[in-house]
Amino acid sequence: MDNPRQYSKTEITSMKYSGIWNNCIVESSTLTNKNSNGLFELHATGDCDLDGRKYVSLPAGTQLTPAIKKEYNIM
Repeated sequence: MDNPRQYSKTEITSMKYSGIWNNCIVESSTLTNKNSNGLFELHATGDCDLDGRKYVSLPAGTQLTPAIKKEYNIM
């Protein structure tokens, strides 16, 4: 499986408000503080609205346990 692309906090914030992403990136507040390298990966969630599917940014290398998948509704 390919490694997901990694983004910095600044890139995530600028992408979040760009026309393409249309405010569909949700930043995880609980895991962001545990990020040691400053890079994030986007994960698709099961949430959507009229703007499109929502994505959550998690620290790079986060193990997607059943608890994390349930908390963020990750597909």
